[in-house]
Formats: sequence, structure tokens, C-alpha cells
Amino acid sequence: MTTSEDSEMKDELSGIAIEVHSIGPDGLDLPMEKPSECSGCLQVHQEIQSISADVESIKGHIASLQQSVDSLDNKIAKSTSVNIEILKYLKQMESKFSSFTKEKTKKDSSLHFVDKTLPVKSVEDFWTFNEKIKTDKELKENFIVRVLSLAAENQSSRNFVFKLVKYVMSDFVASSFSLTGKGVNININETDVYHVLLNACVKLYPHESLSNLSKSFSDYFSQTRTRISRREVNRDKKMAMMENEDFCNTSVKTKTKRPSADKKEMVVKRAKTLPNRTEACSVRLRSRRRTHSIDDEGEDSLDKEEADDVEPKASIVTVIGYYTGDNNPSSLSNSTVQYVPLEEEEEGEEGENKDEEEEEVEEEEEEEEEEEEKDSSER
Repeated sequence: MTTSEDSEMKDELSGIAIEVHSIGPDGLDLPMEKPSECSGCLQVHQEIQSISADVESIKGHIASLQQSVDSLDNKIAKSTSVNIEILKYLKQMESKFSSFTKEKTKKDSSLHFVDKTLPVKSVEDFWTFNEKIKTDKELKENFIVRVLSLAAENQSSRNFVFKLVKYVMSDFVASSFSLTGKGVNININETDVYHVLLNACVKLYPHESLSNLSKSFSDYFSQTRTRISRREVNRDKKMAMMENEDFCNTSVKTKTKRPSADKKEMVVKRAKTLPNRTEACSVRLRSRRRTHSIDDEGEDSLDKEEADDVEPKASIVTVIGYYTGDNNPSSLSNSTVQYVPLEEEEEGEEGENKDEEEEEVEEEEEEEEEEEEKDSSER
């Protein structure tokens, strides 16, 4: 065959569709797919399976996430309820704290009123305080607290009663009261203040009889006038002693210098002016009267300026000698000097003032005890 014939044969064959058949499991004749188309389908199928697996995994994650969201919702709901409870509790605490602050402020004000008012200085103030104790329950409780705070260890009931009455009223006010109200006195037994004090004594001294406690109150009120008069006498004595001390201090200030050599020489020169005969001369120095004189007929005394310079350590200095007429200052021979100390001269006065000083010391001790008791009550 020629080449032309071959080409024509190829063209004819190319125009013919060749079908490839395959035998199926049922014996049917099935057409065969092209190899290129089968491989593409397999890849697509594999991709679809991979996507399906990813979708399933995503679904699992979504389910887990949903569970977490549900759990979080539950927790939020629980925490919300807890927060609500906490807020309620905080509001309750706030209201309680506010009420506590108000109560404390009221209590502090009532305590301040008690501390400021007591001890009362007049009968009118006592009745005012007694009425407030009767009507104000808070004030009465704080008054009881202050009264009980005055208790001390190893303290007798009598001393405690005296301390209570001193804390409540002054002696001037107490002098107007008595336990029975006899005469012009007011019956303290009819006041609320007295019953508060008596109940405090009964509480702190349960083994003490009521009659003994009442007697202690009665003794205190009966002794107030005596204490007042004794205090006035001691105060007058103290003022007199202070005035006397001021006078002595002013007089001593004018006599603190020692006599100078010039002043001593002046005394000797005046002694030389006596006649040439044996004369007795005496020099008396009195520190209190501030005089310095030479006893002789017509002889002048020293000036006050010179007398002020005299040593005040001796009240009287007596110089007795004999003038021989020489120009030598030692011509005052056979002289004797006598010193009478001020302490010996004032010994009698000190004996008189000793009792006064002892009474003053006792009064000061009582005042110190009262101040200590007041400080302890304030604490």
C-alpha cells in the first residue's frame, strides 16, 4: 500500500468510535470508563472524605465549646447569685455599722456629758443631772459605767462610798443633803443618783450589809461641814504663811552682801574718835531692824545703806572691847564676839508653825489623792 492509501485508512479509522465493554458481576456488558476520568473521581472522593472528617472534628469542637459555654453560664448564674448575696450582706453590714456609729456617737456624747457635769457644783445642777438620769436610759447606763470604773483592788466599802460621793458632788453640795432629810437638809435617799450609787456598792460588795453601806453614806454627808471648815482654816493658814514667807524673802534680799573692808574701817575710825580714856563700846547688828549703832553719848548711828550690807546670818552680833587711845585698830582689845543664829531666835516660831505645816501636808495629800482618783476615773 502506498502512503496515500495509508493516510486515507487512518482517517477512516479515526472517524470510528471504539467502545470498550467490560463484563459486570451479573454478566452484563458494562462500558469501561476512561482511565483519566476514574483517577479524578477518586481524588474528589478522597477530598470529600477528608472534608467530612474535618467537619466531624469541627462539630466535636463545637459541642465541647457549647458545653464550656453552658458550664460558664451556670457558673455565671451561680456567681451572680453569690454576688447578690454578698451585696445583701454588705448592705446589712453598712446599715449595722451606721447604727453602731450613731449609737457610739450618742454614747460618747453622754459620757462626755457625765464627765463634764460631775462633780456638780450646785444643788440646781444636781437636780438637773438627776432628772436626766431618770429620763435618759443611755445616760443612766453610761453613768453606771463611770461609777463602776471607780472601783479599786483591796478597797473597803466605806472608802468606795466616799469616793463615789466625791465623784458626784462637791462638799458644798453634799452639805445640803443627808440620808434622812432631817432639818433643812435634802433627803438624798429620794434621788435616782443615790440609788445608782447604792446599787453599784451592792454589786461590788455583795457580802456587805445594806445598813453598813447606808451608814457610810450617812457619815460622809454628816462630815461635809467639818471638812469645809477645816479646809478653810488650812487655806487661811497657808495664805498667812505665804505672805510671811514673801515678807522674809524681800527683807533677806536687802541684806545679802557682806560688809566691805571700807565699812569695817569706818567703824574702827569712829571708835578712834572717842576720848583718850578707856571706854566701853558695843556694836549691835540687828538683821531684822537693819540697825548698826555704836552706843556712846551723842554718837550717831550708821546709815541705813551701811546697815543693809550687814551679814544676815546672825540676828545679833555683840562686840565688847576697850579703846586704849592708840591709832592701831587692834586697840579694841579683850573683845568678845557673840553670834545668836537666826535659827535659834526663830525656834519658837517654828514650833508654832509646825502644827500648821503638818495640817497643810495632810491637806495636800488629800488633794493629791483626789486628783489621782479623778485621773483614774477619766482613764
